[in-house]
Amino acid sequence: MGNIRKKLIVGSALVLLAVPLLEGCQKTKDDASGSTAPGASASASASPSASAANVPYNEMKVNDSSELPNWTGKQLKLTYWSGQGAGGARKVVKSGGDVVSPEVARVTGITLDEDNSYDNGGGQTFDQKLALLNAANDWPSIVVNPGNLKALVDNNKVYDLTDLLPKYAPNLVKKIPKDLTTIWVDDDSVTGGKPGKVYAAPSGLNEQSLALVDPTLDKDKYSVYPLSLPTEAKGFVVVRDDILKQLYPNAKTQKEIEDLYLKNGKFTKEDIFDVPINSKEEFIKFMYDIKKLGVKEGNQEVYPSYAFAGQDNWNLVNNLQGWLEGRFPTSNYFSYFNKKDQKLEYLFKEPQFKDAMLTWNKLVRDGIFAKESFIDSYQVFTEKANKGLYAVLYGGTDGAAQNAQFAKDGKPYRYRKVYLNIPLKADTYPVYANMPKITLSIAIFKDKVKEEDVPQVLRWIDFMVSDTGEKLAAWGPKSAGLWDETNGKRVFKDKDLEAYMVAGTATDKAVFYNLRNGINSSNMPNGGMMPTYMRLGASKFAPAVVYDKKLIASAANTYFRAGLVENVNYVLSRAPQFYSYVAQVPDADKAWKARTGGFEQPLTRVMTAENDTQFDKLFADFLATADKFGYTDNLLPQMWQVFEKQNADLMKNLK
Repeated sequence: MGNIRKKLIVGSALVLLAVPLLEGCQKTKDDASGSTAPGASASASASPSASAANVPYNEMKVNDSSELPNWTGKQLKLTYWSGQGAGGARKVVKSGGDVVSPEVARVTGITLDEDNSYDNGGGQTFDQKLALLNAANDWPSIVVNPGNLKALVDNNKVYDLTDLLPKYAPNLVKKIPKDLTTIWVDDDSVTGGKPGKVYAAPSGLNEQSLALVDPTLDKDKYSVYPLSLPTEAKGFVVVRDDILKQLYPNAKTQKEIEDLYLKNGKFTKEDIFDVPINSKEEFIKFMYDIKKLGVKEGNQEVYPSYAFAGQDNWNLVNNLQGWLEGRFPTSNYFSYFNKKDQKLEYLFKEPQFKDAMLTWNKLVRDGIFAKESFIDSYQVFTEKANKGLYAVLYGGTDGAAQNAQFAKDGKPYRYRKVYLNIPLKADTYPVYANMPKITLSIAIFKDKVKEEDVPQVLRWIDFMVSDTGEKLAAWGPKSAGLWDETNGKRVFKDKDLEAYMVAGTATDKAVFYNLRNGINSSNMPNGGMMPTYMRLGASKFAPAVVYDKKLIASAANTYFRAGLVENVNYVLSRAPQFYSYVAQVPDADKAWKARTGGFEQPLTRVMTAENDTQFDKLFADFLATADKFGYTDNLLPQMWQVFEKQNADLMKNLK
């Protein structure tokens, strides 16, 4: 593997949207949170103010944050913009007994203003949200995962951090494996399109497959917990176990899965593939069989599933459709590398894609997929799922959040994972290794944060990703009294809290204290570590790693995993995903900006057809619209040229 070691190409897990250049941007007024002084230069000064010089956590070796002194400098309250994705109906969830945020403020002098922070909101694109902010001339303090950092850099809206990170964020710099090749090359999310520059601090890292890149790595330096869980090579859906039992009497309920785990501490291949769904045809029949049962929840019909969940088509058309077709979902419905033909192609233009869309449309027409799912918001979809009104959920959820709600409501059933034992067509669709990549990046706005305060913000980020910060996120400070420590081993006093932190059980105690376990964060409040968390999974300090292995029922889903019982030959290569080229190929950038109206919405309409004739027309309209908005055949060679250059050291693995 030594031949692939080179300077890190920093990238994001998913650059979803690009934005046009900003025009007429003006400075906002200074405010109490710290604003840029008029006439600030393009990069922040490397000379800290007197108050910013207080950085004991960069130097002191401590066992716990409680040993650090109080911050004596300026107190800053930061607003943030979560810039990735289309956003949703953002709900601010606060902790009644938050032990993390107050400790962070004590040590760094920084708190987050959750009430005035936001995401892209209600299905808006990054473009639309940016236009609103620009028109109002009202900017947040920081942006987390900007949809297109390049636009902000080109218009001098964010600070140049290139020379500041080594000085004010040494912990962060140490934890980025600089000499490893990453699978993601859309480094615009960190460099802003300026090679060698850093305009967004890379504050989150997915290290799941570091061992694939360099087996000599000291794994103790990086995340331990995720390395034990291989990437899934077989997909799954989650099914209400009471409904599943009616069709497959020998299938295990969720409780039986948990009991089996408590008995054996692991699962066999036979345990995991106990429901014989071995083809797309068998899955479709399964859905129709559910419909025939006529299940109701009170006086409401329980639909087998849904076609839309208030977001976009990704979970159905890419994830579920991919698994059913034996296509590893990294080969998505935009562009993909055809290993058999050795070329880049559009999946959505291939005959089997139209056939798949017709299948989904017929499921809608036949009442297998709920028609009202097309008009339900994500919030409404979630409410229905939490009430058990869908027999089958898909897209990667394990149903844990719903099961917690079922338990509260006294429901006699649970969702359980059902694996699709469908062979992968690896000869056509490569099964890519999950390579290390940047998952969070943070840029600092000049219009809101004063130049003299930038070092303090960077030290805050640095503290959050430090060993001490990771301990704080997982355990709370010693001063909170949540745990006892004997001979260096910590144990939580509260058993409900322990169950969440060790096994991912969704309990109110975890929300109450604002702690993060790195396993299940779907039920967590916004504050504390929200925008800065170096580990995608649990760090080596997390309870799931530190605790002696305890067999807890709620951990069953973690180990009920096909990847633990199957051997898969992963391809070590970058994946030529369409959205990887928005920074390097202007035509790809243009097409991706038009994704919502020029691709996703017309594709969704295809599934609403009332008959085959209308389906053909709507599908033709979809193809014509996609072509009109830039998804053209002459774009593929442009992207391929960039891909071959970026992937030169790994092309041999795609043969």
